[in-house]
Amino acid sequence: MGMDLDKSTRKPYIRPVKANWWTNKGFYIAYMLREGTSVLVLLFILELLYLFALMAGINDIPGAFEAGKKAQEFVQCPLVIILNILVLIATIYHAVTWFALMPKAQRLFIGNKLVDGKYTVYALYAITILVTIFGGICFFTDFLWIFLK
Repeated sequence: MGMDLDKSTRKPYIRPVKANWWTNKGFYIAYMLREGTSVLVLLFILELLYLFALMAGINDIPGAFEAGKKAQEFVQCPLVIILNILVLIATIYHAVTWFALMPKAQRLFIGNKLVDGKYTVYALYAITILVTIFGGICFFTDFLWIFLK
């Protein structure tokens, strides 16, 4: 009788992985911090959903003033302010580290020539600045429009 080739009698080696594997190198710590920013963004999204729920149909409901007051009290809560500051810091950290990583993740060619990665990073920062300026203009002109009515 020959040996069954479909099954192996050897036990596969599975290298043990400790829960704190990511604390061994600075690169891994930065990676985990960048990925951890998603938790703060999730909390911010939940905050926005709560505010949208408070403000839903605010013009149609009789208790619109109370809903607006509740929303204002909520956003003025010190914990919410701290959360928003942490989300801002986390988002900036995520953007900066991702922009630095981008030339390694996506190589850009023009014809057969590889574009230097610093130009990709410059383009990402330029787009971010332009979108921020555009968003600020849209927000503040709408904000001013409310007071000029």
